[in-house]
Amino acid sequence: MSEADAVRIHGVLRQFAAGSTIVTGLRCERLSVGRGEFVAVCGPSGSGKSTLLALLAGIDQPTRGEVFVLGQQLAGMTPAALAAWRATEIGLVFQDPHLLLHLTAVENLVLARLPWQTARQTFSRAMELLGDVELEDLAHTSVSALSRGQQQRVGLVRALMHSPKLLLADEPTANLDRDTATKILALLELLRSSSGATLVLATHDQSIASAADRQHQLEIA
Repeated sequence: MSEADAVRIHGVLRQFAAGSTIVTGLRCERLSVGRGEFVAVCGPSGSGKSTLLALLAGIDQPTRGEVFVLGQQLAGMTPAALAAWRATEIGLVFQDPHLLLHLTAVENLVLARLPWQTARQTFSRAMELLGDVELEDLAHTSVSALSRGQQQRVGLVRALMHSPKLLLADEPTANLDRDTATKILALLELLRSSSGATLVLATHDQSIASAADRQHQLEIA
């Protein structure tokens, strides 16, 4: 794998058992993403966009094929090693931010870094990033009182708390109105460019994909 690559996969197939039937969830023969690059993974529903991101995060494993991320071959790593690796190297942004609604925005961010860092170590970082996304004044507000777009921004900040080298975003704008989606994309771009992180974003929205350095198209297997 070239040192210039953040991601390289080769001959990847992911299949799932559905009763007595084997379903192919993803087929991707080749993909490489350079360090610092922004690549949009596109394709219709069912083409395996979310599956691909799960493989890159080490949350899932391919049925066959090789996955290298940030110089690391993920096959053979133990669950504990993968969890520690994700906690230091990978940022995950989901369509649903999966926040704890009874906690405040800053509490969600601090909790996400435990036990990797102490609450005292993470609080100032959380407040700094909330300021970057114009939510500093709502840091101590319960997440349940925030709008959908504000919650998504908290989810974005959570993914950036540890300054990840690779940011994986799975349809992060899918349930947002166009204006809010555009703002979220702009924030992703700004925070990516300021940190030098690599961004791989899955989307079916061509207007979102067009903002990437390039696009990688998946087809239904």
